[in-house]
Amino acid sequence: MTQKKIKFIQLQIAEAEDNLRRIQERKSKFVEPTSIPLQLEKDEELHQKNLTELKEILYRLKIRFKQSRKSRPIPPLLPYLCDRSEQEYHLAKALQKLNQQAHRPLVCIIHGDDFQSHDMFLERLKQVSLPKLIYPDAGEIAVTDYLLSWPSRLQKIDDLHNQLEKKLADRLLNRSFVSKEEINQFLVGHPGPVIIHTHLLTEDLQQHGSKIIENFFLFWQNWPDILPGKYLFICLFIKYQLPKKIGLNKFCFKFKNKNVSNFIKQLSSSNFYQFDRLICTVLPELDSITRRQTEDWARDKDTRIFWGEERIEDLIIKIRDIFEQWEKEKSSNTIPMEYLARNLTEILQNCSISKEERK
Repeated sequence: MTQKKIKFIQLQIAEAEDNLRRIQERKSKFVEPTSIPLQLEKDEELHQKNLTELKEILYRLKIRFKQSRKSRPIPPLLPYLCDRSEQEYHLAKALQKLNQQAHRPLVCIIHGDDFQSHDMFLERLKQVSLPKLIYPDAGEIAVTDYLLSWPSRLQKIDDLHNQLEKKLADRLLNRSFVSKEEINQFLVGHPGPVIIHTHLLTEDLQQHGSKIIENFFLFWQNWPDILPGKYLFICLFIKYQLPKKIGLNKFCFKFKNKNVSNFIKQLSSSNFYQFDRLICTVLPELDSITRRQTEDWARDKDTRIFWGEERIEDLIIKIRDIFEQWEKEKSSNTIPMEYLARNLTEILQNCSISKEERK
């Protein structure tokens, strides 16, 4: 409503200025000021007063408009909700297996390059994917997450299990030496699902190679049983580093990334037969986003509610412009999530209007 009023007042101001200009043109034709008709002087004074009032009204409306925009912050996750349906599909399949062996943790590898916004994917798991897949008919379900930091100085791979157990105890119970059973008892005490997430970079795998990943799974292979109706998700995020500078360093990382990716594929194709006390899955690699996926994001319910049903075509045109510019600059028709979300956030900040203004 405010935006419509602003346009209406701007039209009135333009009309008032035009009327005032005409009066002033008529006055200029009189050689002597004393010969100007009194009515013309009164008309000028009336139109000048009207114009001043209209400009004051416009000023107040613009202030109100800016305040209303500031009062509607963008939901932080919204720009990151572009298509990750392939990952959700594989997670749903793993959950079907989990429901048949509900007493086991679900261990999941999530991998992708530097620019795929891994931490926002974790937020998506917490706020969207897991509540929808586990409790489709329920209201808001709290998913609790805990960071399990990777040991910074792992000299011997045989020490990994002890260090992970100590870090878990420190993080969850603020005590260094606690048994797995005590830690597990704390985790199953949560009313909703729990995520334990660990994050690795390519460089973290240099010293011990892919054995680190196997040993991480072995650590959870020996985890105590989970109580019925409880969910424990172990998410291992692996980020492929992509140095920007061209040279030997970039080539080395490309080679190492390929080796890690190949190992993950082999592990997935083996069906994790050696980890028979776990439900394991590898989600498809987090890839860059296509224009079609982004346009579907614009049509999605959450985006339409925030942006406004009647203005979706305008948003889709802006998305087209983003992808055309990106392809012109990068010679690619897909955009990494980090850059895409940054562009979408800017659009939402600059062009969104409040519910009141859409009435």
